[in-house]
Amino acid sequence: MSMLGIVFLFIIAAINYSNYSYSKTHSEDLLKTLIENNGEVKPMSEPSSETFKFALPRNDFEFDQFVTVKLDDQLKITEVLGYKGAAELTDDWLTVVNAVLAESESSGNLDGYCYQLLENDEGFLLAIIDQRISVAMNRRTLWTSLFIGGVGLLIFFFIAIFLAKLLTKPVEEAFEKQKQFISDASHELKTPISVIAINADVLENEVGENKYLSHIKAESNRMDYLVKDLLTLARMDGIKNCDHYETFDLSQVIEGVTLTFESCAYELNKVLETDIQKNITLFGDPEKIKQLLSILLDNAIKYASDRGLIRVTLEMKNDERHLSVFNVGDGISLSERNKIFERFYRVDESRSKQTGGYGLGLAIAKSIVEQHEGKIWVEGESGQWISFEIIF
Repeated sequence: MSMLGIVFLFIIAAINYSNYSYSKTHSEDLLKTLIENNGEVKPMSEPSSETFKFALPRNDFEFDQFVTVKLDDQLKITEVLGYKGAAELTDDWLTVVNAVLAESESSGNLDGYCYQLLENDEGFLLAIIDQRISVAMNRRTLWTSLFIGGVGLLIFFFIAIFLAKLLTKPVEEAFEKQKQFISDASHELKTPISVIAINADVLENEVGENKYLSHIKAESNRMDYLVKDLLTLARMDGIKNCDHYETFDLSQVIEGVTLTFESCAYELNKVLETDIQKNITLFGDPEKIKQLLSILLDNAIKYASDRGLIRVTLEMKNDERHLSVFNVGDGISLSERNKIFERFYRVDESRSKQTGGYGLGLAIAKSIVEQHEGKIWVEGESGQWISFEIIF
């Protein structure tokens, strides 16, 4: 619609500029004819004569109101000339002539009158054309075209909305069915996964430790995490739920979640630091914010290099809450920065076997941020560091 609006404005501007250029050229041609013929104009109805150097270029010039006068060296009117002139000037024309003579320019426009003053051997020659009707018509054309163009653009806007809804309806239905399928399938999978895990525990108690039972338990746990993540995404794809929203101390929540990861970072030989500004509040769901930070910290600890630094920062900037989770590590390439928030996307498939996960964590994090009307993006340098930046 923006592009269409630009096209409409371009068309309207072209039409009105064309009208303006025509009027300007029209007046210039008539003034030229008047001046070249010593203040007189040969009507189109009269036969050709060598007395006149130029005839009227267009028939419609016959409808222009103009006057030409001869002036002496003191700029006093000595004679009234011209095809549309008269033996004596009317009061209106006399007022216009005096106003033009008071101007410092020898040519130009004054209150809808186009004029030109030329000095010759006998004194001066002044030609004036009445353009008021032409100016009024051009102005009327401008406003009419803007009104019609605006109404037409508005009508097309509603037609475009109707057609867009009509065309995207099958896509929306397919997306809703997909969400419903993920939700239903996840619910149905929870029970058999739980049964498998329980039976594996019972069997392990009877036969003792067994590598095959260990594989079964490990994979059932992985499937359980996957189902939980799918259910989380399915719920977040629905209508935004503000029932649990409240104004809470964001600083305390961030600090509390970070403390729970300190032991994990220490065991994996990582350095976890914080720079959290106090008394920063946020209106939202504190549990979702905890889940958001847990996802980002879990990723940071997994992918940080040995003895690498992990830093959590929270501060206020221009009435905005800036949260960042930084870690030294492999970083991320520029081409993958927008892809990592896609579902099931993994930067390096070979690392998924070592770190686990299915590539849903960052998709969940993005959904949480968007539900809180925030923005999330990633910065970093490949092979050096990576930082997830969030603004609420």
